[in-house]
Amino acid sequence: MIAKTTIARASMSAAILLRMVFFVIVLIGPIGAFAALHANSDPDNHRAGLVLFVSLERAG
Repeated sequence: MIAKTTIARASMSAAILLRMVFFVIVLIGPIGAFAALHANSDPDNHRAGLVLFVSLERAG
């Protein structure tokens, strides 16, 4: 009886961990990829990020 509950808990924990990993990959992955892609770009392009940041601050 104890083994079944242990397996059930482990299975539920694995499912939650998988959901968390998927959530991070879907939401954080593209942002990280974009940042890595533009890490060595022209410094003048940073103004576009500032404009986006200010726009998001005003919208919120």
